[in-house]
Amino acid sequence: MSSQSKREYLEAIYLRYKRASRKGKAVILDEFCATCGYHRKYAIRLLRKFRRFIKPKHTKI
Repeated sequence: MSSQSKREYLEAIYLRYKRASRKGKAVILDEFCATCGYHRKYAIRLLRKFRRFIKPKHTKI
């Protein structure tokens, strides 16, 4: 699986993970780890810090 595919998959399950209960999150994490080949702790960190829409930084002119 390419890095671009993994990023797209992360975007697809982010909202599902965010809204899930604790048991639901465990199921989603298992699925995500199996699909992408990530370790569980790394997958948790990715899903927690993922920002879907990042505002561009303002530059001083």
